[in-house]
Amino acid sequence: MRPRFKRVMLPVLGLAIIANLVVAYLTPELRPLLTVAYWDRVSEFGRVLRLVHANHIDAEAADLERLTDAAMIGMLASLDEHSRYIPVKAMAALDLLSEQEVVGVGVDVQLRDGRPTIVRTMTGGPGCDAGLKPGDVIVSIDGTDTSTMAPREVVERLHGTAGSQVSVAVARGGGVRVQLQMQRSAMPAATVRDLAIDPSGVAYLRIAHFARYTGAEFSLAMEELVRHGMTSLVLDLRHNPGGLLPAAVDVAGALLHEGQLVVSLQPREGRPLIEFAAQPGRHFMQYPVVVLINRESASAAEIVAGALQDTGRALLLGERTFGKGSVQDVYLLPRGSAVQTTTARYLTPAGRAVDIGGITPDIVLEVPPAVSAQLMIQQQHAEALDARAFEELFGFAPEVDDVQLGAAVHLLRELPRGAPVDRQAERDPTRNALVTTAVLQR
Repeated sequence: MRPRFKRVMLPVLGLAIIANLVVAYLTPELRPLLTVAYWDRVSEFGRVLRLVHANHIDAEAADLERLTDAAMIGMLASLDEHSRYIPVKAMAALDLLSEQEVVGVGVDVQLRDGRPTIVRTMTGGPGCDAGLKPGDVIVSIDGTDTSTMAPREVVERLHGTAGSQVSVAVARGGGVRVQLQMQRSAMPAATVRDLAIDPSGVAYLRIAHFARYTGAEFSLAMEELVRHGMTSLVLDLRHNPGGLLPAAVDVAGALLHEGQLVVSLQPREGRPLIEFAAQPGRHFMQYPVVVLINRESASAAEIVAGALQDTGRALLLGERTFGKGSVQDVYLLPRGSAVQTTTARYLTPAGRAVDIGGITPDIVLEVPPAVSAQLMIQQQHAEALDARAFEELFGFAPEVDDVQLGAAVHLLRELPRGAPVDRQAERDPTRNALVTTAVLQR
């Protein structure tokens, strides 16, 4: 029986090896394993790693984990500006952002006169409940001085595990120092914000970035605005850095007909296009739309803007966008870190590559960067502070005129109820006085 068993198993083993080789050849990630050049380079890298680890004068700097992390950081950085190696801690923060959940104390921090200063507290957050206020200067966190910390480091120290304790010392007017103890908690981070509607029915909403639930948030916001008598919409994508592709497809798709193309992904040469279209669900086609964009609208924001422009669904007003039109996929590694690398390029429904010049608005209405920054601060913080406190904290009165928003509202008010935006009319300066390259002077 034993010899027969061997004769049966050997062919099976051979077939398994052949099958694995075929799978490796057909899988792009595994194909290099079949080449001599791959193993030569891996062997050479391993020898360099061992030599440096064993012989460098600084043993701490030559720690194996530090060396391999540095090698992966350098390898990804050499490809393009968007490819990167993401360490474990940074990956955890990225997960929270995309999941729209932040574990911390609910405060925004910026440098003011060189000191980390609280500029906003989230109502109901641990910081607000403990007594932190806008204008408080963070002196220390858990006894560690913050005077030399960047705002990002301050925020990272305030973040942590839900339920954990953190002690924050702040300085207030008159040199008063207050020590506060609080418990970190998970707080939802809404991405669709600042819903408003004027008496004529022109509605407004802003998308801060595109995360997991942005599409659902957008649909709920639209339904709420419809209940309050919306006749047209200003969709604000200014200062929106982008985010998740599916969320952008959901938002654009809600303003298009089911099945209309939203965006295509163009992968490496030789691979087919991947198309994303508007999905079944409620579609708000009867409402004219003006989309606000500026030089800081990027990535997923450009997907939405490009789709609505190419399909003739909306008019774009503002400034040429950033031009971040590449796709990054994130591959998780066993230790909890990840690799983010560029895998494709976005194409609008008309086949335009977003990373070549960005998206040009139908109506160009520019504002200086300094004024744009003031508008963003005013938009985010004016409601939480009275005028005097706002001016003391930020150095200007919350009275900056938003000419881009004003132009969009004016344009929509002039439309007959339910009429579509006539994009050709808006491009013709003889038919509409709004069409001009205008620069707002200080």
